Amino acid sequence: MTYPADIITVDRKMDHGVQPVAQIDQFSGFFTEPLKEGMQVQIDYAPGPGTTVSVGGKTKGTVAGADFMRALFAIWLGDKPVDGSLKDGLLGTS
Repeated sequence: MTYPADIITVDRKMDHGVQPVAQIDQFSGFFTEPLKEGMQVQIDYAPGPGTTVSVGGKTKGTVAGADFMRALFAIWLGDKPVDGSLKDGLLGTS
């Protein structure tokens, strides 16, 4: 199974503006085991603290910076999402 960190690493090569490499590496460190079917990953952003990641109900950490949040969310919601139908589903436009 693909780790979310694999997706964001690939996204580094895409044109979404700022590429916060140190923050991407920090985010990647939150995923030390493969995700299993039914496991939930929660990604929350709050101005100030930043992007908090929880896996399977356990908080893994927080990555500071709005630039990271924009790069991360662009994977699913940007102009070039990894899956256009997922973007439509998330936005309720499908």
